[in-house]
Amino acid sequence: MKRFLTRLRLALLLLSSLAVSASAQESAPEGGPGHPMHGPGLHVIEDCLSTLGLSSEVQAATSAILASAKPTLQADANTLMADHQKLRTDIANNADQSVLGQDLKTQIADRTKMDADRQAVRSQVLSKLSETQQNALNECLRSSYTSKGRWSSKGPHS
Repeated sequence: MKRFLTRLRLALLLLSSLAVSASAQESAPEGGPGHPMHGPGLHVIEDCLSTLGLSSEVQAATSAILASAKPTLQADANTLMADHQKLRTDIANNADQSVLGQDLKTQIADRTKMDADRQAVRSQVLSKLSETQQNALNECLRSSYTSKGRWSSKGPHS
């Protein structure tokens, strides 16, 4: 019975890990490592911005914001993938539950950091737009990610 409960706990931890990992992979570049990097999730905001008919000054400002954010968001995505791999390795090696719990806490903290970084990018971009453009961008982002909760008008995961 004790062995069954231990395996059940490990299975639940694995499922939690997979949920965190899935959300991390949604924000990772398509195709995983080795593919051209648009930065995690930035291609959507770039696509939405391209539909707004921005002036060249605003285009340059938003492009600079997105370009400077790409390395940070890519590092966040890489950290999440490494966190997930560590958890999988610890599970395969029958690590203690406290180790697995810490792995999950680390994943959650790193995901929260990525969400904060994404929200900062979104706020910086919005600060460069007129109110009409902000509304149009928010609507485009909302329609692009309603089911995933990314980039919505209330921020990540709203």
